[in-house]
Amino acid sequence: MKIAVMGMGVAGSYLVSRLKNDHEVVGFERMDEVKHDSICAWGSIKSTMIDLCKKSGIDFEKYVVHDGKKMHVDMNNQERFQIGLHGLCTYEKLRLIKDFIKDSEVHFGVNKN
Repeated sequence: MKIAVMGMGVAGSYLVSRLKNDHEVVGFERMDEVKHDSICAWGSIKSTMIDLCKKSGIDFEKYVVHDGKKMHVDMNNQERFQIGLHGLCTYEKLRLIKDFIKDSEVHFGVNKN
């Protein structure tokens, strides 16, 4: 089956990585390859990411930058408190995206006008 995936953020690049072995998959990204960046949030649930990445043959642990334990919040009214994070981690998102789409056909700088 021929499949086109639009947008090479985390979701699009993950989809390419999962489908590329069984289908003819082409990815499209509006940003130029040199300027390509992932502009959405950088935190995720570590256990979920480990399971998802394993399905693409990727060891998520290699991308983890920080395992969060607590988040300290300072409110405008000077109130301060902590929130337990329970599995939230930050990771090298752009490197993970690039590894998801490695050896795949991806066209950068494609913008529908």
